[in-house]
Amino acid sequence: MNLTLHRCRYIISSYRPLKILEDSNIVIDNGRVVCLGQCYGYRGYDKVDCKEKVVAPAFGNAHIHLYTISKAINEQNPYRALLIAILNMAANGIAAFQSMDENYKTVVEAAKSIGLRVRAGPIVKNKKCDEYISIEKLGYRLYTPIISIENLLEVDEEVLESCLELVLNRNIDIQISVSRTIEETLNFKRIKKLFPVEYLAKKNLLSNKIILTHINWVSSWELESIEYYRPRVVVCPYSDALSNINGLPPLKNLLDKEIVVGVGTDNFEYRYSANILKDITAIIALYRYSNIYIDVEHVMNIATQGSYNVMNINAGNIEVGKEADIIVFDIRKFKYGPFIKQSLPFLILYEGYIDTTIVNGNIVWSIDELDKYIKIL
Repeated sequence: MNLTLHRCRYIISSYRPLKILEDSNIVIDNGRVVCLGQCYGYRGYDKVDCKEKVVAPAFGNAHIHLYTISKAINEQNPYRALLIAILNMAANGIAAFQSMDENYKTVVEAAKSIGLRVRAGPIVKNKKCDEYISIEKLGYRLYTPIISIENLLEVDEEVLESCLELVLNRNIDIQISVSRTIEETLNFKRIKKLFPVEYLAKKNLLSNKIILTHINWVSSWELESIEYYRPRVVVCPYSDALSNINGLPPLKNLLDKEIVVGVGTDNFEYRYSANILKDITAIIALYRYSNIYIDVEHVMNIATQGSYNVMNINAGNIEVGKEADIIVFDIRKFKYGPFIKQSLPFLILYEGYIDTTIVNGNIVWSIDELDKYIKIL
């Protein structure tokens, strides 16, 4: 779709550094931003009037278990449950997500029906690795294949090593859940004689193609390995807190070491909605409780630019040449004032009711078209 967001009252092009344009346009051609600011001469484009709108980068959900929606809402039809989960993400301004689900082909089919970007693939158990990496393209341009390991202890060392070698040769990312709880971490240490990240480093299995999720319980020497090998990291603080996990990822250390960090909503079991603004609020609150200050703009950047960098997608901020993954808010719905331009990240965080979600230049969610989504379901 070729689209113009016309006369936007405010455009947050990035959160860190905070860049805000006023009374500006965004022109989208073939899924990419081709003009930002005062744009002239673009004819034949669909036009969206944004004079009462705040436009911002869409959120990326870098780690989610979609199957958990079935239990949360008691939905017996698996495909319909996936559609509900993905529509829920679109309604919450999430344009791209990374799934850790066994039924990944159905996940991709559901994402295609709604129009979200999806990264998904098989979960490695103890089979020959070539069974995992013969991943089909599945006929969807916004799909990227990945491989997941949900539990390192369930994967034989030989399978793990051969898988990672083949994955690296095919340029496929692999996400690994590690060190989520103190019990899991100590049990791993008891069996393998090493902590999880330490084990991966010792086996030469850490690299920038690896995505580590959770890492609530890591040692100082494991942090040194992360700094050296540069894996990407996803934190899920809100879901972990709801699951009564007492650990916290060493987020400030990771950011200080310039490790790529994103946010994931993890599962629906306790939360019922993939509202990533709750994860942003949880990061701010939990770390301030631990006497660590992380400002709002920084955390908003983690949920946008950070998550997109984790997923290796050229979006997460609004710039010429970037993929057009964008969310739109109605400025008239911000209740509290006085309204100051620099307060926009706070207003979005605490009052953000999303009107429109755009993925690859296409409108996948609009508050004005609820009947359309009911028909999809």
